[in-house]
Amino acid sequence: MTVTVYYTWIPDNLTGALEERWLSALPRGKRDAIRRMRFEKGRAASLLGLQLLKRGMHSLGLGDFELATLSFPRGGKPHGDLPADFNISHSKDMVVCAVATGTRVGIDTERLRKIKIESFQRFLNPRERAWVGEDSRRFFELWTQKEAVVKGHGDGGIANLRKVSIEQGKATIGSQIWMLHELTIHPDYMTHVAIDRDEAVRFLEVSYLAVTG
Repeated sequence: MTVTVYYTWIPDNLTGALEERWLSALPRGKRDAIRRMRFEKGRAASLLGLQLLKRGMHSLGLGDFELATLSFPRGGKPHGDLPADFNISHSKDMVVCAVATGTRVGIDTERLRKIKIESFQRFLNPRERAWVGEDSRRFFELWTQKEAVVKGHGDGGIANLRKVSIEQGKATIGSQIWMLHELTIHPDYMTHVAIDRDEAVRFLEVSYLAVTG
């Protein structure tokens, strides 16, 4: 079982030609969904995450992998006929992509910042609310753990956050156990990876990729 996390930074803008070239490599539904995004930075983040995925698959020896072969179900986890699982996340200026063999994987990253924690209380149980208090860093630690599990699980989306129970580096959702790993990619971001194996990862690597085309 191996997990590699790739990350990059969102540039101030992508050239129109590069954006169109990356869009043209996607299934029509995903291409249209990205084009409908209102903000340029959101489009860039989505496209960069998929470019990280492509690089990751190629690093596994899948040189013929094409993004057009993926399925992007509404409200579900993207997938394809691949010997590896993957998940993508982005926040503010950073994009991350986890590629894993031998396990399902989820990843979530969030830029650390002050928030109104009461706005998110419905996603936390009483014990979690007491632990978080008014501490934004604690909130993002818990939030990225839960999100990584839900995204790795792949069904139900954000509505499943309350179903995730976390204790001592492990999480459960239903009867499924997930192992959690914190990654310090940048001090301004909180990032967690979740895998659905109750065992240690044999190899977990973090690699920066400059994605320019």
